[in-house]
Amino acid sequence: MVGISLATQQSKVAYRIFILFILSAILPIGMLAAFSLQQLTSQQVESVKSELRKQAKDYGLLLNERLGLLDEKLKIELKQLKEGGETLHLNGFSTFYFLDINNPALKTTHIADELQDVDINSLQAGNTVLLMVPQGKLLYSPYLLMSFGGEGKFAAGKIDLRAFWGSTETFDLSKRLCVYGVKNITVFCVTNEHNEQLNEVKSAWHNKSTGVLKTSSDSGLYVAYWKLFTQANYTYPGLMVTISTDQTEVTNPVSKLRNIFIIISVLVLVVITLLS
Repeated sequence: MVGISLATQQSKVAYRIFILFILSAILPIGMLAAFSLQQLTSQQVESVKSELRKQAKDYGLLLNERLGLLDEKLKIELKQLKEGGETLHLNGFSTFYFLDINNPALKTTHIADELQDVDINSLQAGNTVLLMVPQGKLLYSPYLLMSFGGEGKFAAGKIDLRAFWGSTETFDLSKRLCVYGVKNITVFCVTNEHNEQLNEVKSAWHNKSTGVLKTSSDSGLYVAYWKLFTQANYTYPGLMVTISTDQTEVTNPVSKLRNIFIIISVLVLVVITLLS
């Protein structure tokens, strides 16, 4: 009986030593894995932030280039019209209007109502003016205006949306691209979720012209924003380009790797226990 009791005690001690050995081996490996996953997540987030910021800047610069081309096209068309041309070619514009703010019959109210004194002064000085005109509930259309035909008379070209914003078929819908104007109006967005990110990022615009932030909403968006300054050339204060993506899209690869590591660790423990 004494021999059996001694053997049992030895077996228990050996089992405890085995368990302690397993734990002492797994604990540092687990801590190292957790630290590695944390670093990997941080690097993934920074990489995505950098890419979003670059995409927002690239699109903003593209809009600036397109504005410059449309400005030149409008100048050429109006010059040809002055020289005896019969019609204006659309060439990046969907339609044209001719305004006379001193003549109610030619005022074209939906455009003239949006003109501020600074816009009129800039037009009379021979400059081009960019205007965002409401086209229904929450919709705005971009217009380029130039002085044409005397004081108080202007030509307004309604910019073709595909010529300015681009074809929506080419956009990556997983990246929510939106453009906001003065007073935080939404002038373009490829999704219907612009208000969610607008409420979060508009407070940051007053402090910086570019950056990336994480929203506090349930979806958890990473939003990169870049401001296109248009006031010097087109009087319009500026356009804010934002590109956002879900937090889950950023952390999914690391989460999958973590789950795989946990499953493998559990399987290893089970196999070692069965073989002991």
